[in-house]
Amino acid sequence: MNSLIRTAALTIALSLGGCATMPGGGGTIADQIKQAQAIAQQVCGFLPTAATVAGLFNVGLGSALAVASAICNAVKPAPGARVARTERGTPMVRGVPIRGQFVR
Repeated sequence: MNSLIRTAALTIALSLGGCATMPGGGGTIADQIKQAQAIAQQVCGFLPTAATVAGLFNVGLGSALAVASAICNAVKPAPGARVARTERGTPMVRGVPIRGQFVR
């Protein structure tokens, strides 16, 4: 629950300006979220929500590439799977539900 509260607070902070910077000089939090979203969309055709990406940064996935990689690994179907991911449940990474949509 505490993680959910922190993720919600981060999402609210982003909507109010997005001028906080990521540790290590990686640009603003909003920039890092957008970068992770763009990488995931390019690599696996999945556009995660900003809250999902923020949650993954919050649990210690340190770079946009690491976040995008974790998201793509979570949403790709298992080899030979016949059931759509939405029917099996929401994928999770380190306790963060992966939400978003597949895009072309």
